[in-house]
Amino acid sequence: MNLPQSQLARTLLKPASYCYGLGSVVRLEAYSRGIMSSTRAAAPVISIGNITVGGTGKTPITIDIARRLIELGLKPAILSRGYKRQSREHLVVVSDGRTVLADCRQAGDEPFMMARAVPGAAVISCSSRKESSGVAVQQLGCNVLVLDDGFQHIQLERDLDILLVDYNDDLEQECVLPSGRLREPLSGMRRATDIVITKVPGEPDANRLNKIETAITTLAPQARLSSARFLPAGLSGGSGEQPLETLSGKKVICVSGIARPESFRDTLMGLGAEIADSAEYGDHHWFDSNDIGHILDLRREKCADLIVTTSKDFVRMDIPESARDMILALTQETSWIGAPPELEPLAGRTP
Repeated sequence: MNLPQSQLARTLLKPASYCYGLGSVVRLEAYSRGIMSSTRAAAPVISIGNITVGGTGKTPITIDIARRLIELGLKPAILSRGYKRQSREHLVVVSDGRTVLADCRQAGDEPFMMARAVPGAAVISCSSRKESSGVAVQQLGCNVLVLDDGFQHIQLERDLDILLVDYNDDLEQECVLPSGRLREPLSGMRRATDIVITKVPGEPDANRLNKIETAITTLAPQARLSSARFLPAGLSGGSGEQPLETLSGKKVICVSGIARPESFRDTLMGLGAEIADSAEYGDHHWFDSNDIGHILDLRREKCADLIVTTSKDFVRMDIPESARDMILALTQETSWIGAPPELEPLAGRTP
């Protein structure tokens, strides 16, 4: 999502932000007073989401949580709305927990990526989590549900409400859409059972971390607090998996269609790559043949060794056979700092 950059634009949009925030408060108040009701699913529900737009790491955290549930002997279903998927089907079973049944365009980039990353989890794309929860439990035999990007989707009751907060954000300085990045007023953080500070660097600023933790405990004193960082895990491409050392000393074209491309560039430089140039696109951009042609031309112009993109972008690329060895995707994994959110109690509540 493209947000206003100039202070003038933000100021002009303040009245719209006030209306947006008021609408969010009224909606949430309707649920809390019982005017609108949430539905209890037939299996425990874990929601993973954020209070801001943009990348806080929902996809890698969702993948990690689903893998942990499988380790506990559970059969999870990841329920996603399939944002910007190109299919018109109302509900798409991306994976039944055994086989990936839909392609990236049918599923949406994130559901497709999660289905491949967690083969033992069912994945469903549907705008109605209530409907997809029924399919997951009744037709696919799942006994725990994970809502991808579900913090504002309160039509379903949840057993764990995990909210992600980016270490790099100053939440108290933000305002509600469209002049800022908040999806709802900060008071909504009180709904969270767990709050995870993500993207914590290897050597975090102690004062900054303390400020974030203080803000969180003030806004959501009942929430359990965790921290995590996302570490590079490897490289994948047409020739299969390659070690991270492949990037050391190489000139690369950095390609991304994500909310915050700067962190991706920093990661590549941290792995020893020299950024010859960058090609940045809007979040969830679908790469066509013209885009791929431009990226390959950029590589030739800059005499770069490789083109490196994110795993999420890679699945949205139709890469010609001749270029499969030139374009690599960086894979990442979640590394918890201290204990992650507790999932074990859910094993005793499964149907």
